[in-house]
Amino acid sequence: MNEDTPDPFELIRREAVPSEPSDEDYRRARQRLEAAILQENRRRERQVPRWIVPAIASLLLVLVVGGVSLFRPSQAEAALAEIAEAARQAKHSDIPEGSFIYSRSERLDLAIRPGIEFGLDEEFVGYLIPSSREVWRQPDNEFIQIRAINHTPIFLDPDLEDLYYQLDLDKTDQLGETQLEKLTGVADPLLEEDWPTQPNALHEALREHVSQSGDERPEAAQIFDLATDLLREANPSPELRAALVEVLAALPVELIEQTGETITIAITYTSPTHTRDSITLDHDGVLLAEESTLLEDDPQLGIPADTTILKVIYQETHVTDDL
Repeated sequence: MNEDTPDPFELIRREAVPSEPSDEDYRRARQRLEAAILQENRRRERQVPRWIVPAIASLLLVLVVGGVSLFRPSQAEAALAEIAEAARQAKHSDIPEGSFIYSRSERLDLAIRPGIEFGLDEEFVGYLIPSSREVWRQPDNEFIQIRAINHTPIFLDPDLEDLYYQLDLDKTDQLGETQLEKLTGVADPLLEEDWPTQPNALHEALREHVSQSGDERPEAAQIFDLATDLLREANPSPELRAALVEVLAALPVELIEQTGETITIAITYTSPTHTRDSITLDHDGVLLAEESTLLEDDPQLGIPADTTILKVIYQETHVTDDL
């Protein structure tokens, strides 16, 4: 190169702020620049004007800086970074001895039952069942109480609905009845684990955990789900909540909706089925809702594409002394 030609990489370092090019950006730019120089040498042999080299260098500078903009944080990453910072600054909620973490939610879940229960040849059949759920957790004493009520199911096949009531299967689902379950001496191993609060270390710990699951979903989808598990009906420290949000930001998530108070992000995957999972967080990283939508038909269960097979809205979470 001509000595008077500015080094485009030095210009990038000075001016590509706030998003610095990655090593990969530099590598690709260097390759393109070397190719341009080689091309210039060949053209010189044909006596092409000498101004072409600085022109090419300037063009490459524009291309590299333009490429850098593609590597700036996405909308989802930027929004989650703000939430992580707010979560880290939030006050930790101590749980006094004898108190409980209480949460209340409205749910919609996919119920899967053997086809034989309906007198059908299908191996399994599916329908949706709404429910109301309350959970009390007392981590110190390893106590969990769950109170739930199942509501009228939603059927995607009218014939299946008729069989459901004809065969009194609504009684096995205990529709409208309060179901109370108390578990003592039982700890949630996921919540008991000492998770790192440094984002990179936490990401690696979550990766290690999901690698042993045998789940067919892509690793990113499993980590998304595991991070959600650690936010759900729990009381993570501000540092852990912030790190979980930063792990989510590092995944291939998309921003679905952002308001002044909430953000909804989603991850989409195609194996074993084409599915989109989404969660909604408040400005402090508290989990407000989660949803899973099947984006393709499931002929085995009789579920059409674009069916929501899980939806949870967390209406209340606080510390209480009462059951």
